[in-house]
Parts: sequence; C-alpha cells; structure tokens
Amino acid sequence: MVSVMPPPSASRSRPSRHPPPSASASSASASRSLRVPSRPTQPQQQNVPHFQQPIGITGTNTNTASRRARVAPTPANANSIPLPPRPQQSRRVQQRVGVGAAVAPQPRAAPRPQPQPKIPTPSGTLENFLQQREVLEPNGLAVEDWVIDSREEMDSVFPYNDGKECNLPYNTGSRTLPQVFENYQKARLSFSQALVNLAECKKNTDALLKNGSLMYLRELLCDQSPSVQRNAAQALGKLANASIDSAQQVVDAGIQAHLVNCLSSPNKFVTRAAAYALGSVAKHSALLAQYVANSGSPARLCECLVCADTQTNQSAAHAIACIARHNPELSWSVVNAGAVSPLVLCVDNVNFSLKRIALSALANISKHNADLAGKVVDAAAVPFAASLISCDDPQLICQAVVFLTQIAKHTQPFAEIVADFILSSVVYLFYREGSDSTTKRYTASLLKEISKHTPQLAALVAKAGGIAALIDYLKSLTQGILIPLDEPAISPAVVALGFIGSGNGHLALEIISEGAKILEFVLAHSTSDSLKVCCVWAIWHIAKHSQKTATAVAESTSIMKTLIRTLQVTTSPELRKKCEKTLECIIHTCASSALFPLIDSPPEILVHVLQAFSEILPKDLNARKQFVATGCLTNIQRLSTDTTQIQTLVSSINSCYPPDVVGYCCPDFPKSVPLVPAPIDINGGTL
Repeated sequence: MVSVMPPPSASRSRPSRHPPPSASASSASASRSLRVPSRPTQPQQQNVPHFQQPIGITGTNTNTASRRARVAPTPANANSIPLPPRPQQSRRVQQRVGVGAAVAPQPRAAPRPQPQPKIPTPSGTLENFLQQREVLEPNGLAVEDWVIDSREEMDSVFPYNDGKECNLPYNTGSRTLPQVFENYQKARLSFSQALVNLAECKKNTDALLKNGSLMYLRELLCDQSPSVQRNAAQALGKLANASIDSAQQVVDAGIQAHLVNCLSSPNKFVTRAAAYALGSVAKHSALLAQYVANSGSPARLCECLVCADTQTNQSAAHAIACIARHNPELSWSVVNAGAVSPLVLCVDNVNFSLKRIALSALANISKHNADLAGKVVDAAAVPFAASLISCDDPQLICQAVVFLTQIAKHTQPFAEIVADFILSSVVYLFYREGSDSTTKRYTASLLKEISKHTPQLAALVAKAGGIAALIDYLKSLTQGILIPLDEPAISPAVVALGFIGSGNGHLALEIISEGAKILEFVLAHSTSDSLKVCCVWAIWHIAKHSQKTATAVAESTSIMKTLIRTLQVTTSPELRKKCEKTLECIIHTCASSALFPLIDSPPEILVHVLQAFSEILPKDLNARKQFVATGCLTNIQRLSTDTTQIQTLVSSINSCYPPDVVGYCCPDFPKSVPLVPAPIDINGGTL
C-alpha cells in the first residue's frame, strides 16, 4: 500500500456540481442490497472531485467485479460515506501507478512522487513469452506495451541457451520491438523503390553499377516482401535494358538464377517484373540469351504463358521472343520447352497487345529455318494470324503480316498455305484507309516472299492485283518526296515486281507498260547502291523472256540511258556487273530497231552493240537499209580504232556493204564532188 498525503483543505477544493446525497438514497441502497444478496451493493456517486477519487485497476476478466467492490478506506472526516470506484484508466496510467493499488485522494498542490512498481515479466523462451500474452492482457498490460530498459533485464527475460532460446535485441527509448522490424522493412521498400526511380534514367546506369547496386538488388530479390522483390526485378530490368555492358554485368553477378526463381512467385507483379528483366538481358546478344536459357528460364516462362494474368503473359512472351531471335539453337530451346502451343493460344486471346507480342515471338522462332517454321505451322498459327489482317489495329495487322512473311519465305508449300489464306485480302492493305507506311512495306515484303518460289505463285499474286498495287505504292513513295529515297520501303516492292515479271512474258509486258518510268526514276535518283542493284536486277528479270520483252525495255530510251550512265559513274563492282549483264541481255535479245540509239554508248557497251549488229545485218536487208539511213554506218566509221575488238567488229559490219557506200560514209570523203558530164550516145541520148 502506497502512503498518501492528507486531504486538502476546503479552500482548495472545487465546488461540487452535484447535490449531497439524502437519507432516502441511503435507505434505497440498503433495500436493493437486501433484495439481491448475491451481488455486492454499489456505492452512490458522491460529490468528490475527480482528483480526490481513489485510483484503482479495472480489467476484463471475472475478477473485475470483485475489485470494483473493494473500495479503499476513507478518512474519519469523510462522514463514513463509501466512495465510488475510479473509472477505468489508460494502460499507461495503470503501468505508472501499479497493479491492484487503491489509495486515498491525494493533494493536487504537492503530490508526492510515487514509486515505479516492477512490471511482472515472463521468462523463458519466445514461445513462453507469446503464451503469457493472455496472462498479461487481462491485468491491463499487452505485449506491445513492454519496454525493456537494460541488457540485464533483457537477459533475465530471454536467456540465451545454446541457440534454443530466443535472444532478441533489446529496445532503447520508447520504441517497441514490432516498430523496429516495421521500420526496417519500410526502409528496404523505400531503398528498392529509389533504385527503380534512378534506373529510369540511363545516365544513372554507370553510377549505380559502380556503387554496387547489383549486390543489393540480388539480396532484395530474396526478400520476403513481394513489393521489395518486384522493385528489385524492375530495377534490374531497367539496368540491363540500358546497354549490353550493363546486361553483361547482371549476368556476371549471377542474378539470372534469382530472377528465374522469382518466375515461380505466387505474386503476379513479381513474376511480371522478373520476366521483363530476363527479356532485357537476353535481347542484346546470343551469348547473353544463352546464359538466360541455360538458367532454366524457358520452361518457367512457358508456365507464365498459361497463367490467368494477361500482363504476365505479355512479359513472358516478350522474354521468349528476346531469347529466340538470335539463332536456331536458342529457338529450339524455346520450342523444346513447349512454348509454341501457349503462344498460339495467346494469339487467340482477346487482348490486342498480347496478340501482337505472341505473334512477334512466333515470328522470331520461325524465321531461322524451315524446320522451326514447320513447328509453328503444325500448331495452326497461320489461320489465327490470317484472321487478324482485317482487324482495326494497325500495329496488330503489321505484326501479323511480318509473321506470315517469315512463314512464307522458306518453302513453296508454306508459301501456298499463306497465299490460300490471305492473298485476296493482303493486297487491299495498300489501299485501305489508315494503313501506315510500315504496314505497306511489310505487305510488299510478303508479296515478294510468296512470288519468288514458282511462276504459278507469281501469277496468283498478279491475278490478285499485286502488280497495280505495287506500282501505285512506288508512285506514292516517289512523288513529292525529297531525295534520298526511302530504301527500306522501296526495295521490297521493286524486288517483288522483279519476281512477278520473271514468271512469264505477259506479266513482264504488263510491268513494263505501267512501271517502266517508276523503275527508271528509282534507278536514276537513288543514292544507295543496294537499291540500284535491286532495280537493275528487276529490269533483267523483266527483259530476259523474249525479243518482245527485251525490245520493249530497249525502246524505253530512258531506261537504257540510265543503265549506261549508271555503268559509267558507279564504283560498286556488284552494280557494274549487274548493269553489264542486263545491257548485254537486252542488246542481244531485242530487235535491231531498238539498237540504233545505242551506237553512241561507251566502249564497254558499244562492243555488245556492234557484236549484235554484226550478227543481224548479214541476214536482214531492212536492217542494213535502216543502219545506213539512221547514220549508224557513218558513226561507226568515226570510232577510234584503238581497241582491236571494236576495229574487228567495224570491219565485219563494213563488209556487209559495197566499198562505195562505205567510202561515202567515211569522214574524209569529200562532200563537194565536181560534176562529170555524162557520156552522150551517138544517137543523141545519154548512156
């Protein structure tokens, strides 16, 4: 029992807010106690200030009522009126005063400091500590209210015994043990989020790597908090995405194994971030992709493809696409893990983004060889992709066209499968409103890959309107566009025209009649040797069929002059070879009438022209007349005879004419010849 000061004087007490109790109230209380003998009588509320009321402890167990019934004795001058119990105090107040203490009113002016009673503490292991929670709480103390102020007290509570008993670090100040762990976890979350924000900017990549961020991120991947794991995976993905050097450092740190483990996390955000990080590492090179594949990621990524979360499917499909894009071996590792069928199911999904990413992954798998493309075709991916040609999303249409192009380029059967599904609708993409230049470019590539296999497929493309669509597409690219021309956009269409024109002479004549000017414009104004090679190659395929097609090309003076000029100015060996081959084919195949404008060609072309004339003139009388009438015979007499081959060919042509005609055409023949009177017959007529 704690000693108290005597009650304060009347002058310092507060005025009463309640009237004094009457005698009738006392009798009523006594009568109630008689009626209910089993329940202790509760005293009436007295006119006592709150600071003079006794302080007691209330609880929630069965002993609470009995403690309420026990009231501390009052001084003799209190008229022997029992005081009511003190209302329930807060736990901190109870802890400060003591359990079960009931004292008399204390003076407010000069209170005596109360001694701090010792808190009953449990002892033993952490299990005992948690089991005694029910014992402490009814008495007004909870586990969260424990404050251990010394190491000795900590050791007395939780003694260390060969690791079998808990030896928790003791707290300092007013903080509790749960707050310490909570603050620690908050700090880890804040740190991981800060790394994500810093990794957003590529300028911070080198600084983060130099300061050992990979070591911290590797530890954070093993954290129990999903939020921390997600932030760590996102930060690693952004660092690896910055450059190939940073991705190599991620692999050298051995983090890809931890990322693969995160793919099995029940938290979808952690799985999504881990798949993104693996894709960021694998996309840079085949070596890095091989490290990712060797860590067992393809099988885990295939499991992510069939989960219920759409965004997780997208991240997994993107990672598979990054692995398979490099070489056939990596593509086979993905196929053997069973990724083709889930990717085809993703193509059939309602989400357009997932469709697009899955088509990209299938295109990266099938682009390497026919065997891989066969795996994709066997999974019935072509019908799903062909059905997307008529959708409203331009990006999805473009990705579907790219996938079909990778399928059709390998073999004739694959090209026929693709042509059966999309040939009638894919040509419409050139005229469809909303089709961008990228979609048109890939559509031209698809027509090129289909028509290159056989003349029958080329004829199918032409029958579907492919020639007119490709020529219109080239006109749209060459009209109102500044030089240089867009080589990636023009070259697929030019090559497609070459493949279609190589099918038969009728298709070649159709291309010449509609697209000769376009081909000449591209050849004349292009600054890229590779694009010029494509144009010359297409012209050769168009003109090689017969004399009719070659004559049609040769009569297009602009094409022949452009070919000759390209041959004179180019420095590319490949382009020179293509030009010489094309001109030789046209000159030796076309009619003689188309060769007359070529007499003024450079020596390397003139040799072929003279050789063609030396073969034609001995057999064709009309050609000999036109050769003289057009002045070609006079022009060849003026040629320099420095080249033996040219001199031989000129002599061969001169032998087709009488010496007088040849002499008349010589440059040194006098143009003003004196008139000689004709001989007169003796009969008066002229001979």
